Amino acid sequence: MTGSAASVVVIGGGAVGMSIALHLKWGGARVQLVEAGTLGGGCSQLGGGWVAAQGRRNQSQLAFALDSIGYYPELLARIGTDAGFRRAGSFLLLETEEQVSQRRTFLADQMRLPGYDGFEFLDLKQLGEIEPAIRSPRIIAGTYRAKDCAIDPPALCDGLASAIRAEGIAVAEGARVEGLVRSGSGWTVRSTVGDFVADAVVIAAGPQVAPLAGMAGLDLPLNLISGQIMTTEPQAPYVKALVVVMHNHAIPDCPARDLRQGADGRLWIGTVNHHGSGDAKVRRGDTDIIRREMSALFPELADIPFTHGYAGTRPLAEDGLPCYGAAGDGLFIAAPMSGIAEAAAAGRTMAELVITGTSAALPQAFSPLRLVPGAARGTGQ
Repeated sequence: MTGSAASVVVIGGGAVGMSIALHLKWGGARVQLVEAGTLGGGCSQLGGGWVAAQGRRNQSQLAFALDSIGYYPELLARIGTDAGFRRAGSFLLLETEEQVSQRRTFLADQMRLPGYDGFEFLDLKQLGEIEPAIRSPRIIAGTYRAKDCAIDPPALCDGLASAIRAEGIAVAEGARVEGLVRSGSGWTVRSTVGDFVADAVVIAAGPQVAPLAGMAGLDLPLNLISGQIMTTEPQAPYVKALVVVMHNHAIPDCPARDLRQGADGRLWIGTVNHHGSGDAKVRRGDTDIIRREMSALFPELADIPFTHGYAGTRPLAEDGLPCYGAAGDGLFIAAPMSGIAEAAAAGRTMAELVITGTSAALPQAFSPLRLVPGAARGTGQ
């Protein structure tokens, strides 16, 4: 190939797209990264930073999460940043006996994965001994996994973007893709800044995965979910671990309640989700819901002002699993369920799949073709 041709075009410059592009480069591919905005400037920066195993609901997700946890230190060392990655532990707090029972069933299923050491059940007193901020009488118990990790999403995105540039990967920012068409045995990606010809295309563009796949002739039924999270000014140390409160159907408008403290001291508090909505905007009503729930669970936060609100959108399959894999000749899909948590393993396994045609570490259950009636998944992963 000549001119602007690249062996692989990666569409999407979030954490997963950048990780895939880097691993492709390290694997010897010529890479063109195409991003509609700026590298790392989308939803990836707004993630909870939860690189954890205890919340993964089936064997494939759990194995992939453990792979990412184990590989992150090596990846971060290679790109020259720690991105605040640490073994912080994770809590999932429970408000009802029904939730406790559900978690015990959940753990029994997880423990079928060979080598997994599970998580422990703690009462409120034991939770408070590890994380003193957890003391609300609404909490009757919780689960804790000390080996789960945390990372600072903005720092990770900045580190990946710096590595992209240091590796000399071609980047087109502000490039909105307008067409994906077959070009001989490869693809032409038509964008607002020009055309890119490649042997293969990886679509890793978050909420735009399904529309872009449609341009390539693939009807990929992905729903959208928009979410809102709030931040504060830097605070004195409040929580060391990642804290999530299990969804409670008895609470009207119950958000996905999560709390973490960034390396800079800011508290990230959320999250209100709207399923089926691609309308990502900060809403006063959602801000009030976040304030209400976090004030009830962590009274010290009741009067801390929010300084910023962030909203974003991500794709979600009906079965709740991510989509990673081949979707046709030279066409690959990367639609994470939790982009920050999966970025390390996703980059390595997707690059291996694109370059070699197979990746033993990429679960067959993640194949995007599982969502397409009558489509054969093939043997590529």
